Amino acid sequence: MTTSGSKKEVTLVDSKNREPTIEELRRELDAEQKSKDTVEWSNLELERSVRAMEANVIALESGNADADDSEAKRKYDNQKQLNAQLQEQKRWLEHELEQVIFVEKELDPSSKYISTNLGEAQDPE
Repeated sequence: MTTSGSKKEVTLVDSKNREPTIEELRRELDAEQKSKDTVEWSNLELERSVRAMEANVIALESGNADADDSEAKRKYDNQKQLNAQLQEQKRWLEHELEQVIFVEKELDPSSKYISTNLGEAQDPE
């Protein structure tokens, strides 16, 4: 029995030096063909990835900042946009609160519940 490679591919030859049968050779050939196909597919995928990365590097080197499509950059940009939206919403809500406080003071200047400091409502005790 002989073995080769990291897989234990076995060519069947017993102690009497018997030749492998046609069926055994076909099975071994099929296994080798599948391995070859897998390696070729993997190689094509790697080559495709390398070409995409090379194009990205060329675009980055030419000054195209939009070419950086890394996941971390996308997450950072999304978070930055969300933070800006939340800041705008916070400013709007603070303005609305100021308007409510102003109206309340106009209607009832002696109210114990109105605070001039935003976010610090007084407890009615």
